[in-house]
Amino acid sequence: NDYSALGCFALCADGRVYLMDLAHGRWEAPELLVKFKAFVSVHAFSVGRTHCGLSRVAVEDKASGTGLIQTVNLDSAQLAEWGVYSVDGIQRNTDKVSRMAGVSTWIEAGALVLPRNAPWLAAYTRELTAFNRQMSHAHDDCVDITMDAIQDLLIDNKSVGVDYVAAMRV
Repeated sequence: NDYSALGCFALCADGRVYLMDLAHGRWEAPELLVKFKAFVSVHAFSVGRTHCGLSRVAVEDKASGTGLIQTVNLDSAQLAEWGVYSVDGIQRNTDKVSRMAGVSTWIEAGALVLPRNAPWLAAYTRELTAFNRQMSHAHDDCVDITMDAIQDLLIDNKSVGVDYVAAMRV
């Protein structure tokens, strides 16, 4: 099994995308489902947090992601608890290098904000900076979720009118 990355991104009033949280690892299907549900539950709407919570949960509709989407979408009680109608599948229409070309100007312009202190920050930035056109980098799961978040929140404007949005990929 390949690596999976779960990321929670926020589009804030300053027009920038903030990476709020990240989980990254190699998980077999049953463990992936548990990790996914736990990660999403942490970021879902809850009493006392009226201005933040998920407005969208999206998963790459490929390999283990397809099964995850189908399994979670059958659990209407879980979706209601998270405050979303469904887990959206992300279809890939272009290659990674082309997708990165479409979002890299946003990153270079400072539209992506990372936390100062997070246990996963060093590994995340290593993966993001190692990404290259020759595709000789070891992994790009975190790159994928970052490209998805920028595409959804800034380019396609799928922020759904709230400040806090999650984009997730497995």
